[in-house]
Amino acid sequence: MNSKQQSVIVARLVDQAVNKKLEYWRMRCVAAVTASVASDLLDKWGWSAEQVSELIQTTNTNFENILDKLVTIEDYVKWAEERDIRINNY
Repeated sequence: MNSKQQSVIVARLVDQAVNKKLEYWRMRCVAAVTASVASDLLDKWGWSAEQVSELIQTTNTNFENILDKLVTIEDYVKWAEERDIRINNY
């Protein structure tokens, strides 16, 4: 194996490691936002634990659809904006 082949292998390994870390942090961000919304719905808005659990299941399904490239984040943002729901703070 020559040095160019070794460089390609190392680059692929690094790319895989970076993608794995990115995926971990994406999932942590989704969990943080979901938990934050769930706590407000339970504590401030009087939702039942069952209603919050159903919302979390739907949210997880929606996120999986994004990962599976069935929809995009922009699709969800556009849907919300069409209903006068502001998602972004920027």
